Amino acid sequence: MIKKIYEKGLGYCLKVALMLGAEQINRICFQLFCVFPMNRKRILFESEGDFSDNAQALYQYMKEQGFFDKYEAVWVADEPDKLMDKENIKAVSKCRGMLRIKTSYYLATCHYYIYDHCNLLEHVKKRGGQQIIYLSHGFGYKASKGYDTSKIVSGFDVMIATGTIPAEGNSRFWNSDINKTKILGYPRLDYFFSDLSEVRNKVREIYHWSEYKRVMLWMPTFRQSMNKELSENYLTNETGLPIFSQEKELTDFDRFLQKEQVLFILKLHHLQAQLPVFKKKFSNIMILNDQDLMKQDIRLYQFIALTDALVTDYSSISVDYMLLDRPVIYTLDDYEKYNASRGIWPENAIDYMKGYHIYCIKDLEDSILELVKGLDRYKEDRNNVIHYFHKYIDGKSSKRIVEYLGLTR
Repeated sequence: MIKKIYEKGLGYCLKVALMLGAEQINRICFQLFCVFPMNRKRILFESEGDFSDNAQALYQYMKEQGFFDKYEAVWVADEPDKLMDKENIKAVSKCRGMLRIKTSYYLATCHYYIYDHCNLLEHVKKRGGQQIIYLSHGFGYKASKGYDTSKIVSGFDVMIATGTIPAEGNSRFWNSDINKTKILGYPRLDYFFSDLSEVRNKVREIYHWSEYKRVMLWMPTFRQSMNKELSENYLTNETGLPIFSQEKELTDFDRFLQKEQVLFILKLHHLQAQLPVFKKKFSNIMILNDQDLMKQDIRLYQFIALTDALVTDYSSISVDYMLLDRPVIYTLDDYEKYNASRGIWPENAIDYMKGYHIYCIKDLEDSILELVKGLDRYKEDRNNVIHYFHKYIDGKSSKRIVEYLGLTR
């Protein structure tokens, strides 16, 4: 203890002690609240960003279908007050290391815990009869190389997947019995099949899309992680991006886009977006962040559905985007390094990446020139592999999940 105080300082050690103490009190409160009857109509929801992704899409479906006339919905959130004010829904604190008496009560008395990011019931022993449903936050071509998944104890009862390859891949990563994985589809992908006319008009007005021949989205894999075993730190250039290593290259690419009348939307991880290069204003490269969409009350997957083509790599968005049946450009210049650092799964993943395989800026520009002309040379190839990743192509994932859980109106 004295050594820790010397290394970290007394203030830091006191803070850690208070956090550990708070978590112990939370666990005790959870056990005490377990004497209360379980409320079989109570559903807790959780997502990263407090109200987003698969959990938000499932919640929205249930709300529109009238399920909450019968069931009670409660969200666990980092900022519950903001969520209650904005969405007018019941919310409690998710923050670990703080006293969460009310949260402990709802955790102990809920029947369903539905999440896509953080499972708070992993930190306590759940009650018998409680159902924990992991909606997942996607499947990409990423392995768990260097990360001991045998240490993972999957705390969910059911994990949702979209197809056979994602089901096997995520089960392997979470060290989970494949029988706990149910192929029902992701709720967020239902947006691809919904009426987006209102969102389309809003986006076109805000971002002036009518001025461009094509609108393309680039969602690169963020090559760092909270788990140091999963973090890829070999990419240390000015941009943190593959293909482009310097600001000048992005500037020249911006001129190319302007000439071809193409809008290039760059959706970055919020940490990467803080790099100095992305503070610069480009004419045809737009940096998109979650806050921009939230201000306009637009869901990310509604926005994605409006784009003409995708640029990506090993990210789950490349699998999700298959449902739109539109061109995909894969940046693979660091394929070998990524495989050596993080690992790629399945081993023949590149065979499933049906689209342009690019390794330099010229490759990217050449592929864009084809797309501007309206060519889609990989359409048939995409259709030949989609069934491995998506069992359903219908926009009814939320409906299937609700029916699987036996929820009725």
